[in-house]
Amino acid sequence: MPKLTQPASAGGQRRLSRRAMVQGGLAAAAALPKGVGSAAAQKIPDFLVEPAQALIGKMASSLLGDVAGPLASGALIKLLGLGGNDADNYETYFAAIENKLDDIKAQLGEVQESLGRLTSDIAALTEKVTDVAVQNLLANFSENVNIIDVNFTSYRSALAALASSDSGQREAGAQQLFNLFDTVNAQNISVALRNVQDAFLPRYSQQTGLLAYQSEAITAAMTSYAANPSNLKIPAYRPYSRGAIEVPNDDGVLACGVILSGSHQIASDMLNSVVADTLRAFLTVQLQGMVLLSSAWLRTINAPQLQSHIDRNKRILAAMAKFPLSIVQTVDDSVAANFKRFGKPLGRPLATSEGTMWVWWGDLDTGYAGGYPPRKPGYPFSNDFIMWGRYFGLGTDLLLLVERPWDYENCRMVGVYAQLQLGMTEFHSVSDLAAAALVGLGRWPLPRFDKTIPKNLEFVAHLA
Repeated sequence: MPKLTQPASAGGQRRLSRRAMVQGGLAAAAALPKGVGSAAAQKIPDFLVEPAQALIGKMASSLLGDVAGPLASGALIKLLGLGGNDADNYETYFAAIENKLDDIKAQLGEVQESLGRLTSDIAALTEKVTDVAVQNLLANFSENVNIIDVNFTSYRSALAALASSDSGQREAGAQQLFNLFDTVNAQNISVALRNVQDAFLPRYSQQTGLLAYQSEAITAAMTSYAANPSNLKIPAYRPYSRGAIEVPNDDGVLACGVILSGSHQIASDMLNSVVADTLRAFLTVQLQGMVLLSSAWLRTINAPQLQSHIDRNKRILAAMAKFPLSIVQTVDDSVAANFKRFGKPLGRPLATSEGTMWVWWGDLDTGYAGGYPPRKPGYPFSNDFIMWGRYFGLGTDLLLLVERPWDYENCRMVGVYAQLQLGMTEFHSVSDLAAAALVGLGRWPLPRFDKTIPKNLEFVAHLA
């Protein structure tokens, strides 16, 4: 495997046939006179032009939208690519460009904005990531991204030089492009591009890539949030009714409902920031690499090497397009699992005392019924009723309980409060209670994670 390098400098002109180098090897080609192995003699069918351009167009339109312009249309690759100019050496390449300068200038003026937006700030992305496994994967990812990005930066500066009115600048720009498209440099770009693909979505299912880690990182963040008791603190109790007190519970009352709301916020924030940035970085560098390799290889004997990049990217883009909807189910499943793991039912003393009289303000299924409530001894709830949060009802703060929130649908909800016996001001045991009361609130569905694609991730939808 060749060593990955920076692009060749815009120095001295190259006199050797590029195709002769490929066919005969670098050492043999060094002894060949100029012109051996002519471009015309080695011209190949352009069967990959259409699929390569379709892929580049899809990526460019997704990232750049209306300003994709010549990148999406393939105009620049056709105008500047080696194969499109039958460029056997630098002189023929520059001559071909000079002949099309008016067309090229029009395209260059249109493409400046879009090229400026194709940047991959991996350093900033790494700072946002806290997961160690993702950080390690990003280190390898960024090394190869930087190789492609520095070549693309040279590509941009060469295009800017071509648009100059100074003939020396134009010649320097053409020389820099010709060096960028050099066989060895293009191979280095190809290797880096393949390494980025492997880091993002490995070819073997037993390996985990950056795309899969996005789901794992979101799941880990939601679980860490749910596991922290300080996140489940409930607002202070407000006793409006005479004698009403906070529901006694030895381990304290909790607002486990924030496992749902907090997890949704975490997932939305991550999708809009680090996940969107990661997917955009991959798509950007693949677009950069495909522009460079298509310019170097299309309509040349190296064109078949593009096939693997086209096929691989098509599979990865399909997986990326499915990601936003797949994460919806991931979030729902993770929240459900965390309800089971960290959601807390009422404990001692109310849930363990058979002597507590419970006032039933309505049925658990149908909700508050009004009228004179029946009184029944013993705790009426199973451990599937999870402490959820505050709810105001019957003139006081109630502790809301939700049954089996991990099922999402048709969850029974009840409000609970406790009332001291007349004349008492403090709670010491259940015998101090005149009654504990429940208020049936009926059955309700819980909200699932929003399927709306976050704004910063909308570009992925265009990859389908």
